[in-house]
Amino acid sequence: MQKLAVSLCNVSVDDLRSFTRNSYVRFLIDNGIMPARSDSQIDYDPVALTRHAAELIDWLERDGHQVMFLGDDRYPFLLAIGDDPPYRLSCIGNLPEAPTVSVAGTRTPTGIAAHEAFRFGLSAALNSTSIITALSEGCDQACAQGVVDGGGQVLTILPCGLGGHQYPNCRKLRERILCCNGGEISPYLPAEPPLRWRFHQRNSILASYSQAFVAFQGGVASGALLCVDIALRLGRDVFIHRCGTTAATVSKGTLHLVEEGAPVVDGYEDFAGKMDIPYRCSVWVKKLADNEIPAGRLRIARMSDSLYRYRDAWYSPCHEQSRGCCT
Repeated sequence: MQKLAVSLCNVSVDDLRSFTRNSYVRFLIDNGIMPARSDSQIDYDPVALTRHAAELIDWLERDGHQVMFLGDDRYPFLLAIGDDPPYRLSCIGNLPEAPTVSVAGTRTPTGIAAHEAFRFGLSAALNSTSIITALSEGCDQACAQGVVDGGGQVLTILPCGLGGHQYPNCRKLRERILCCNGGEISPYLPAEPPLRWRFHQRNSILASYSQAFVAFQGGVASGALLCVDIALRLGRDVFIHRCGTTAATVSKGTLHLVEEGAPVVDGYEDFAGKMDIPYRCSVWVKKLADNEIPAGRLRIARMSDSLYRYRDAWYSPCHEQSRGCCT
C-alpha cells in the first residue's frame, strides 16, 4: 500500500479523474502494486477514485496501519489459495504466527457454551496457538477474552472498514486484542460500513484463514454453519465442540453436523491432539467455583496470574498429571 501511495503522488488529479476501471487496474499492474490478473472486486469509478486514494493515504499514515495485496509476501498463504481471496487486505496491528485456528459460534450461547469458548481460548493462548475470529457477540467474544486473558494473539476479521467505530459494544476487548500483539483485517476501504452482504465475505475469510475450524454452537441457518460449509468446501479440518451437541435450539445446526459424522472435540487439548499441534507445557484448564478457592490462595493466585475470571467462575491451569480432575 505504501507503493500505491507513492505511485499516486506522481499522478495528477486530472489523470486520476480520467481513470476508468480498466485503466486503474492497468495502473496497479504497471506499478507492481497488484498481480497481473483480472479481479471483479475492483470497482472504482472515476469520480470516487481521488477520494479513495486520499482516504487510503491518510489512513496509512497512522501507526500500525498497513495494506497488503494478493501476491505480497505478507499476504496470508492459506487465504491466498482459498476461495476467491480479496485482492486487498487492510490491517491494524499484527498478523498471528502459526499455529492458528478459526472459531465461530452463536451470538446467544448457553451458559455452558460461553464458558467452554472462554476455556478453549484461554488454553489455546497458554499453548501459543492464535485464534482467528469475527468477534461477534456470544461465543466469539468469550473465546477472544480467554485468549487475551492468557496473553495470546487474536486476529479479528471485520465486515467493514477499519477506520470507523463499528462494534462499539466490545471496544475495550478490541483494544486489549491490539495490546496483546493481535490485529484486525478487512478487505474494505477504511470508512466502509458493515453492509449485509459483506458478512458473507467476512465468513469466507474466516473459514479460509486457518487449516482448522472449530464451531462451538450454531443454529441451522447461523453464520457459524455458513463458515463450516465454506471450510469443508476448501478442505479444511472442521471440528464441533462438545458444547454444540446439546438439544438446545442454538445447537441444532452443530448437532446435525455431528450426526452427519463431524468430529467432536472436548476442548483445546483434544483439538490439538487431533491436529498434532505440540503443547508447550500440556496446560489444561480447570473451572473452579468461588467456594473451592480458600481466601488466602485466591489472593496469592490472583497476584501471580495463575487464576482467570470469567463471569461466575475462576479458571486455573494445571499440568497433564492432573487431567483427571479437570472439567
